[in-house]
Amino acid sequence: MPVPEVSIQNGNVINGVALTLGNPFVWSNPTGVNVQLSNCGGFATQNTYNVPANGTKAAQMLTAPTNYSFTESPNEWNAPGLPHISSPPLAAAHEKKEVA
Repeated sequence: MPVPEVSIQNGNVINGVALTLGNPFVWSNPTGVNVQLSNCGGFATQNTYNVPANGTKAAQMLTAPTNYSFTESPNEWNAPGLPHISSPPLAAAHEKKEVA
């Protein structure tokens, strides 16, 4: 099963596979420098990820995220705003709907 790849430069899923709560994804670093992502604990199972230059790093979404922002060192973000997951999974799509 394909795993979503999220760019560290703009937070977009770059391979067209949707992020889903509680499931794996991959950080993708197309830059020529190693980047440390921190403060990911609001949406991922680890708070910090070291993503190698021109490489990837496996990660996993939480089942109940509280936010989708993170920080980078060095900062390779090249999109508007602060680093964040641009297309977060929707909790409503994964919850059971009760019939009244």
